[in-house]
Amino acid sequence: MSGPRVKPTIDTAGDLALAEILRARLRQRLRQQLEVVTSAPAISTRAAAAEWIFDHGGSIAAALKATHPDTGGTSADFQKTIEARDVLEGRAQRP
Repeated sequence: MSGPRVKPTIDTAGDLALAEILRARLRQRLRQQLEVVTSAPAISTRAAAAEWIFDHGGSIAAALKATHPDTGGTSADFQKTIEARDVLEGRAQRP
């Protein structure tokens, strides 16, 4: 016979409550980290859009006017200005 028989531990109500608290804290921390990771591209996208608008007139209206093909702009620049406006105004991104 080898040593005494060891019974498995029985989780008490306190153990279960502590585990739930620790799981909740872990979920909260993971949610915060996920938010930081997912918000970083959105911030850089908004910053790039704001810089585009600033470089092409300083306001959305001025940038639209400056980049419009009828006023000497190119269609590619006008499209970028429209996309920058959509980003800054929080509109859905076009596919």
